[in-house]
Amino acid sequence: PVECFFQDRLAIAYERFRKWTRENRIAHSQPRFTPKRLRSYQHPYPELAAKAHNARVVTGWLAEVLVPLASADPDDEYIGWMTTHMWYLARWFSVHESASRYLSDDDIKVFTECCDESMNAYLKLGHAAVQAGELLWPSRPKHHGWQEILHAETTQRENSRLYHAFKCEDFVGRLSDLAGQCNKGKLEYAILPRFYMGLSQHHEHKSMDVGV
Repeated sequence: PVECFFQDRLAIAYERFRKWTRENRIAHSQPRFTPKRLRSYQHPYPELAAKAHNARVVTGWLAEVLVPLASADPDDEYIGWMTTHMWYLARWFSVHESASRYLSDDDIKVFTECCDESMNAYLKLGHAAVQAGELLWPSRPKHHGWQEILHAETTQRENSRLYHAFKCEDFVGRLSDLAGQCNKGKLEYAILPRFYMGLSQHHEHKSMDVGV
């Protein structure tokens, strides 16, 4: 059966992923890769269901998996573009995690390079997919969001990992949980005070960081 075939392959992939995270001392809570955790695994572009941080760790692992594949077959442009896209996406996350709160010109230069190179490779992948008449796996984060984050960092010079992306995603999840427990007629009245309280706490935390 197709599902059994995927089960075996995913089990091997997960063990290799675990080995990579242990060797690099990267913490995660990613459960085993299984067909049930893949959205539309029967299609050519399955998506792994994962928490935000775990997805970021898997992205870094996949980037390293692709590099030797691209080196082994340099004439395969598709693998080359896929590797470029994933490698610069993973590097974007890594550099953000190592950078300080306030960004230098060199930081912005690296972020811009990662954004441009990754999206340029994805554009080539999209063009190839259209010509072949095949669906292309979607990229995360969405490109317009990536551009907006880069623009904010370029103008404000503050590292987005301290206020954007994963933390915001987690907070949206909390709002959804609250919404599910509230009376629909009073939804805004129940959620907004909690939302403003979260914003207030975030502002106070930032003020303490800068000594205001």
